[in-house]
Amino acid sequence: MKQTLDAIARDILGVPTLKTRNRDALDFHDVAVWGLHDALAQAYRNGLDDQAEVLMHNHPVRFWGFTPESVVRFLAKRGGFSAMDAAAALRSCGIEVTPDYLDRTLSDESLPYAVLSMSQLQALRERAQLYQDHVRKYF
Repeated sequence: MKQTLDAIARDILGVPTLKTRNRDALDFHDVAVWGLHDALAQAYRNGLDDQAEVLMHNHPVRFWGFTPESVVRFLAKRGGFSAMDAAAALRSCGIEVTPDYLDRTLSDESLPYAVLSMSQLQALRERAQLYQDHVRKYF
């Protein structure tokens, strides 16, 4: 991701680096609103392309090496998420989660639990919240 952001900053915004250099003349840049628009649009397209790449190749989707089932079990049973929040986290990543899938996954004691760090848990919590806000706003 760092390389992608560096390329967008350099190629679209004319910012040579995103490293902090502790000098105002080097760390602050004038950017036109259309340049900012183009940079944000490019970042958004890159994210969509990355997601499409995963979904278009019949590879099983994994979260930090874990299956979606093990992640949803961890989120809902040990991660402090409601079942609906756990489903929203997976939906935000392009995985269809039906009520039946959720019931089966949470009740199947033979399925393992993912082991997620606090930062991974927080990232999924934020994705779930953004997804739910989007659904409330547009649907």
